[in-house]
Amino acid sequence: METADRTAELSFYASAVGGIYSPAEFALSRTLLDRIAGGGARVGDLLAWRREQTDDTTPPPEEREALLRRWAGGQAY
Repeated sequence: METADRTAELSFYASAVGGIYSPAEFALSRTLLDRIAGGGARVGDLLAWRREQTDDTTPPPEEREALLRRWAGGQAY
């Protein structure tokens, strides 16, 4: 990721079809990554959401998909 001050390398987890992620989650993850790469979404919004969570677990599938829909569609969390 490039900022006005520097370039930073980030690890980013995306869902894979099969396993525990639905095809919808996979497609939404790809859309979100494309938006981030194109400058249409901010990693900081995702990080802010994570910092506000009280535990370190992954949300259940319905919540993950809802978050991805909002972020991939350009809405703040």
